[in-house]
Amino acid sequence: MQIDTPIIVLVGPTAIGKTALSFQLADRFDCEIISMDSMQVYRYMDIGTAKPTRKEQERFPHYLLDIVDPDEQYNAARFVDDCLSVIGKITSRGKIPLITGGTGLYLSSLLNGLFDTVQVSDEIRRRLEQRFCRPGAPDPYDELCRVDPRSAARIHKND
Repeated sequence: MQIDTPIIVLVGPTAIGKTALSFQLADRFDCEIISMDSMQVYRYMDIGTAKPTRKEQERFPHYLLDIVDPDEQYNAARFVDDCLSVIGKITSRGKIPLITGGTGLYLSSLLNGLFDTVQVSDEIRRRLEQRFCRPGAPDPYDELCRVDPRSAARIHKND
């Protein structure tokens, strides 16, 4: 994946001052802020996420905050798609994207790519849950060992 525009990336753990610094950078370099936080994408998850306040969000444009409900799935692949879309919109206005957050997998996926994902139909997901997510169900890793031992040898049981 090739990104052909200047981007500022500010990375670090929760509550170390990234938000305050991102505001200074946004002021100085005419940036719009993209959240790279795996918890800030969720609506209603304001406690413990150091999410910028509404007032702060009004002062500086923010993206990828409060975009999914807590019961929705959000992952690195979706972040990359969303982030690239937002980067395009920001740069089309002549602004600089400022990506800030602490989710390293998101940054790594954005910079280095991520394995191709396959959409799993609801029917297949339901059948797998019925088979493996019940008391006394067979272990999925043991099943993998049985049907594809070569792949199982490359994958840790906890992955």
